[in-house]
Amino acid sequence: MVTPVDNIAENKLTKNLLLSTLLCCLLTTASNAIAETDQVTLTVVGEVIPGSCTPSLDNGSKIDYGSFVRTTLTKSSNQLGVKNINLNISCSANAVVALYATDNRKTSIADGISVETSWVGKKTVTDKNSLFGLGTTKDGEQIGAFSLGIDYNKMVFDTGTTKTLIKTDNVKADPVVWKSSSDGAIVDHNSTAGGWIAITPSTSSSTPFSFKTATIPLIVSAAVKKYSAMTITEPVKIDGNVTLSIVYL
Repeated sequence: MVTPVDNIAENKLTKNLLLSTLLCCLLTTASNAIAETDQVTLTVVGEVIPGSCTPSLDNGSKIDYGSFVRTTLTKSSNQLGVKNINLNISCSANAVVALYATDNRKTSIADGISVETSWVGKKTVTDKNSLFGLGTTKDGEQIGAFSLGIDYNKMVFDTGTTKTLIKTDNVKADPVVWKSSSDGAIVDHNSTAGGWIAITPSTSSSTPFSFKTATIPLIVSAAVKKYSAMTITEPVKIDGNVTLSIVYL
């Protein structure tokens, strides 16, 4: 997760860079005085970012589907419904960032599960690469899966202008290739293409824009396996867990 960089840390970074640069000069001078062919190179690196951003989620970062009885589950994948939660991003100054997700329960995505989403361009998701796990029973049985998307028509930014989503397969590529994200789906960035999402001013733009604050509505849709596929003799905890991270562009 991203942590804010305060002024003290920035001052320390500046001092360290100056000291390291001086050392580099001394080493080079000493090397030249002794022997032209005996040299060592010191590389000084660091990063200056325009501002630090802090992400947070409403409702204590939790989606709660409550309790339900095993016998109420259908013989096919049972839909638990749609839940909403806001992702809030606050930056100390205008910053250009991308969002990506990491599934911490990836191995628990149930085989053959179908999840009915409620994103823009609603559809049923069956591809495990586009789903997130809901944990397992004490015997290691997969419980189900959920999908995660952005309701980009309801996003709010400090600039107040209309925005849309773009995605890329790799933010470290040179150059980075951005393409439209028509449905707002969020996927595990380790699983499939389009794992990094950014914001752009309009559908005609493919360049991420900067902002200081944002409220991004997230849509969660979950489903569990058919009851005959699970051996439930005691309460089972649904345990989906996803880390949402920010990378500076």
